[in-house]
Amino acid sequence: MRQIALAVSVHFVDRRHHHHREGFGLPVPEAFASGTPVLTSDLPVLREVAGNGALLVDPREVAAIAEGLLRIGGDECLRRELAARGRARAAGFRWEKTAERILAIYRRVADAHATCGVAARGHRS
Repeated sequence: MRQIALAVSVHFVDRRHHHHREGFGLPVPEAFASGTPVLTSDLPVLREVAGNGALLVDPREVAAIAEGLLRIGGDECLRRELAARGRARAAGFRWEKTAERILAIYRRVADAHATCGVAARGHRS
């Protein structure tokens, strides 16, 4: 019965999402937002995205992955804690916030370009 309960509560993300390449792990904040406890690879980018909201394991070690699954599957308190931490972490990943940051960067670049252009036009050799 325990195996069935674990199988129902575990969702595997296709390895192609993370594997051993760098890149932003969108499935992690998506799982956080849904309240799903997360077990993910202890790779720098995923460690950064996950923060303290996930259980991290070495993606090359089958035993570590299995141990992580058993820990999450066998510990209701851990599942609740990870779900709560994940929801809190997901709150920091908002499209509006991302758009505001990108707009601020564009404005700084535009302002710097405009300032440099004025200085360059006013300078006579």
